[in-house]
Amino acid sequence: MGDVHPQGNPHYWLDPDNGTAIAQAMQDKLSELRSDRRGVFRRSASPILDKRLDEAEKRWLTRRMAPFKGTKIVTYHRSWPNFADRFGLERHRLRRAAGPASVAEPYAPS
Repeated sequence: MGDVHPQGNPHYWLDPDNGTAIAQAMQDKLSELRSDRRGVFRRSASPILDKRLDEAEKRWLTRRMAPFKGTKIVTYHRSWPNFADRFGLERHRLRRAAGPASVAEPYAPS
């Protein structure tokens, strides 16, 4: 991969579509660790899982990010592909002059 994350890109949270899965996984794990608080975790996650994330994502897709679809963006690390792909942005990566290994290779979207 030529990246500092050989197990895969950990920046999956930058795609809003993954928010529901993240919230569900957090609720499940917290409930496992503290079964006595399961109801609290379920009540806290319910608004997120029910519709809050869906409504926010629709606003972003239709109003906030729609005008930028196809816009070229420059990144220095592979932290943004999920976000860029979700909103139709075209990614380009800086070439390394000096810096951490994560910017060692020029990047073109796959």
